[in-house]
Amino acid sequence: MDVIKDNFGQALTEFTAAIGACDFAALDMEMTGLYEGREFQPSRDDSCDERYAKLKRSVEAFGVVQVGICLFTWKADGHSGFYEAQPFNFNVFPASTVGADAGFSSRASALAFLAKNSFDFNKWVYQGVPYLRTSTANSMRAERTRLLTRRKRSVAPDDRHTKFAADVERALLEFIKSSEPMLRYELANSYERKLVHDAVASHDTLGTRSRMGAIEVFKGTPRSMARHIAHKIKAFNSSVDDAHGFTRIIDLLSASRKPII
Repeated sequence: MDVIKDNFGQALTEFTAAIGACDFAALDMEMTGLYEGREFQPSRDDSCDERYAKLKRSVEAFGVVQVGICLFTWKADGHSGFYEAQPFNFNVFPASTVGADAGFSSRASALAFLAKNSFDFNKWVYQGVPYLRTSTANSMRAERTRLLTRRKRSVAPDDRHTKFAADVERALLEFIKSSEPMLRYELANSYERKLVHDAVASHDTLGTRSRMGAIEVFKGTPRSMARHIAHKIKAFNSSVDDAHGFTRIIDLLSASRKPII
């Protein structure tokens, strides 16, 4: 089964059902490089620790472009039997949403090898299943929840923006008292947007909506603001789930405790 973004949900369902019944799994992958230099290639003279350190260095340096996982299940047939194979070919590309932006190295020889064997680089980038470490995904969810649910300032403006922050707070207090439904800020940079979001967070009857080059501040009751925040948390968590992607396959494989060759 060739797996891309579009059919990952189906593949995840099939893999989840199959991993529990299989006897062992075989794994292979294509990467953007093998070794950073000749001195990092494994040698017959290496100790186990030296060989492991060299391979670990390669895994950490280069990107994974495809992961092939084949699940084998023994099927008895009278006095003998056979292994039934269920292959999955996952095209994977690092998550580049929800603030994630992984970097990796590549070697010209590895990319040339992939191209020579008709590897589709556009498919890899545009249709590759994203992946994000489980620990990173959990940290991102917790941090976004903390930021959205706090009701006190967490950013102290620098000297250049002290007056700007004071003006924002004054404008927010006037906005709360007014009958205006919305306050819009056209902002020049991300630091000023951060200061506005931070100021609004200290008022439990105000919320924000991000727009291109601007922030809209709106009013509501504490209950409606709580619903608004819950919606934003749910939407962000959904995006993180999508970015988590292929890592769920690795987590299932690890949790199954099945032999891997």
